[in-house]
Amino acid sequence: MIEYIHIKNFLSHKNSRVDFDPGVNSIVGNSDAGKSAIIKALDWVFNNNPSGDEFINWYAGKEPAIVEIGINGHKITRLKSKTKNLYQLDDEEPDRAFGVAVPEKIAKVININPASLHRQPDPAFLISQNSPTVAAYINKIANLEIMQKSVSEINLQVTRGSRGLKTLEFDLEEKRKEQKEFRWIDNAEGFLVGLKQQQTKINKLRTKITKIKGVVAQIKENQKRLCHYDWVKIAINQLEACNALNKKRTAKIKAIKRVEAAITRVANAQEKLKKLPSLKNAKELKNLLVLGYNIKQKTNKFNALIDLTEGIKNKQNQLKDREASLKKTEENFYKLMPDICPLCGRG
Repeated sequence: MIEYIHIKNFLSHKNSRVDFDPGVNSIVGNSDAGKSAIIKALDWVFNNNPSGDEFINWYAGKEPAIVEIGINGHKITRLKSKTKNLYQLDDEEPDRAFGVAVPEKIAKVININPASLHRQPDPAFLISQNSPTVAAYINKIANLEIMQKSVSEINLQVTRGSRGLKTLEFDLEEKRKEQKEFRWIDNAEGFLVGLKQQQTKINKLRTKITKIKGVVAQIKENQKRLCHYDWVKIAINQLEACNALNKKRTAKIKAIKRVEAAITRVANAQEKLKKLPSLKNAKELKNLLVLGYNIKQKTNKFNALIDLTEGIKNKQNQLKDREASLKKTEENFYKLMPDICPLCGRG
């Protein structure tokens, strides 16, 4: 129900308000009093017609043309200027008006059919119209066009459904033919159980393969790391050589001790010879010759022992050099060795 209309700068209305009573209302007045302008203002709000801006009166200046309607408990405002063309429902954000379309939320509030507006120049309603036009108006008034569209849509759905049914019947027949071709499926359950078992085995093998690949990758990574530790082999060889030299040195030291003991005995014998006053008989001479021979033999052994001692000293010097090299190698080893061994994984 239309409650009022407030018109500003629209055709002959500068600022007019008309309140409506419930039921039927008639607008009566002299010619050119603005009766038709009120209907046009209603049409402008209801149907966004007319377009353009010729209806803005000349004394509006830069002010816009505004039509405000109270309808069904709402306020609808239509505004048009050189730069603005808006619809507004109550105090909501305005919507732009495009072409001859009315915003959907505005149309729902209005809910008035274009056939409901009748102007003074229009011919007698329905009486002077031909049958198709009358039928079209009645359809609009009674919303029969919606029923016609619904019936047409239902008929279209029925046609599509019939076609779909035929298609489904054809597909069903094809499936039946395929069913005959796949009767062996009844016996496929046993094969399926076997396939599931094989699949289980395959899954286990895949898991093992994944683990093996991980181990292989770790081995390759360790091999890459070991490439940086070739000096360890050299250090081990040097350590083994030092151990061998140490064993030889121990043996030589024992030999030296034996020689030193022999030298001590020879020296004691020489001291005893010096204390002898003279040779009294042949037996003493023989003993002396034997002692001289022994002394000569011991002297030769002593000289050989001296040479051996020099050789041992040289070996000891070499051993010291090897030990120093080994110590330096060990220091480098502990510097380069990570906190966790790349071979055994221990700290």
